Amino acid sequence: MRRCGKCRPSLVTYNLLFDALLGRGPNSTINYAYMENVQCLFRQMLDDGIEPDVSALNLMVAGYVGSMRVNDALRVFHQMGGVVYKCAPDAETYGHLFHGLCAEGRTENAREIFVEMGEKGFVLGERGYNSMVCAVAVNGEVDEAVRLVCKLKEHGVVVCETTYRIVVEEVRRRGGEVEVRRLLTEMREGGILDGLACRRLLCDGSGRVSSLNFNARVGHRRFG
Repeated sequence: MRRCGKCRPSLVTYNLLFDALLGRGPNSTINYAYMENVQCLFRQMLDDGIEPDVSALNLMVAGYVGSMRVNDALRVFHQMGGVVYKCAPDAETYGHLFHGLCAEGRTENAREIFVEMGEKGFVLGERGYNSMVCAVAVNGEVDEAVRLVCKLKEHGVVVCETTYRIVVEEVRRRGGEVEVRRLLTEMREGGILDGLACRRLLCDGSGRVSSLNFNARVGHRRFG
């Protein structure tokens, strides 16, 4: 297209290329090996005088987040809204950033993004909420992670099994099997988890169920 001179790539052309390069299957290592190519294409688009829309910028933010280059994603984010690029960040932009900050354990920054989202009327997706719970748990704020899980369930947000497993492993690491059992007992009795889910979460890394009797009530401490 560029060589023939009769037609030029448009914003749609570039967006299709960005999407194709950053969406080559579920393997993130493969996907984001293409991020350097995407950067080159993005610069070429700007050199052609094409103003990126929010879709193009969201793809850039998502690419940087997936490449564990969250500071670059933040740079693009702060250039939106008229600073460099005309279009303002939308809920998807915030969602990508929130997920990336949580993945890096930057929970305070993630909370700031969350507050800003609320002020703009944006709603965080389920992936973002699950990311927050995991980040808080790994950060050592286990009681807060459990409180968030309960809050999310109350509001009908689906909490994935991976999130539960991370919370349980952090409880196990800090308080041992007795604390895990206490937590799962409370979650089961509170209707947050059913018996089958609790049994799966009681399995250790080798897949063996703990020898402790889950049916025996262990204490009454409330989490969160």
